[in-house]
Amino acid sequence: MPVPTISSVTPNVGHTGGRNVIVLAGTNFRLPPAPPATGPTNGIVPKTVKVTLGGVDATDVRVFSATELDCRPGIHDPGAVSVVVQNLDDNGAPIAGESATLASGYTYQRPDLTAESDLIRILRVLRRELARQVTPEVAITTHADFDSLMLKLACGSGCARERPASTHHVSSTEVHSRLSMRSIM
Repeated sequence: MPVPTISSVTPNVGHTGGRNVIVLAGTNFRLPPAPPATGPTNGIVPKTVKVTLGGVDATDVRVFSATELDCRPGIHDPGAVSVVVQNLDDNGAPIAGESATLASGYTYQRPDLTAESDLIRILRVLRRELARQVTPEVAITTHADFDSLMLKLACGSGCARERPASTHHVSSTEVHSRLSMRSIM
């Protein structure tokens, strides 16, 4: 079979967490065998192409034609990476000489955390409500990273009347907040 080529990757920018669907256009991608005309099949399509982005294997590689396939990139650090397509033999091993590389064909980016995102506004309101409803001895600590935010409540000295139930996870679209108040009077 001729050597495959890669002409484009769409989209060519994605999140460092991977798992988004990208489409590769090119030529000479090895097609899976046609299913039998009669009789049962096991439903498993043999892998005919392997895709790597920055040395990390892509998952869910689906070859639609000799010129188009899609896949899901794996997790990777930020930056531009090479995209490699390798045709595989019937046993799943790479076929010598049947690979293509698109240098800097895909860029991993961390998502931007803007100063006035919806998540920040939700956290600000949540902190204000907690401060209003809970005694001043309760400290509210917020830890932020690019994948999630954790909101922790910690009791200071003299905090016998109120006790936080647990750590509260705040995702980018919803807030899970359960506070168990116990009065000891």
